[in-house]
Amino acid sequence: MIATQPGAVTSELFQIASEVPEQRRDAVLDSINSIIDTNWLTEEKFWSREHSPFKPDHGIVLLHHGGECVAYLIIQRLALASTSVIYLSGTAVETRIVVAALSSGCSMPL
Repeated sequence: MIATQPGAVTSELFQIASEVPEQRRDAVLDSINSIIDTNWLTEEKFWSREHSPFKPDHGIVLLHHGGECVAYLIIQRLALASTSVIYLSGTAVETRIVVAALSSGCSMPL
């Protein structure tokens, strides 16, 4: 286990999204959709059990700050003309986290 500084952003990587434990999936979907809602005006949830990233050809990265999910990245592995490629299915950062970081003078690496 690696100790992190208080207030640090931590990450959680699921290289194969279908390995996200069943009992966590609804919470992960809720977190992802909440982050989407901070950036977009939406009429319905984008990710759901029916339209789910929890597939063997998808990967998920979750970033946590203060015990809550504040950003995500979803990738899909595809083959294009016999070449393996990665498609970025979605990514977002919760707006208030970016605003708070910029207000405090924090630089955010890209």
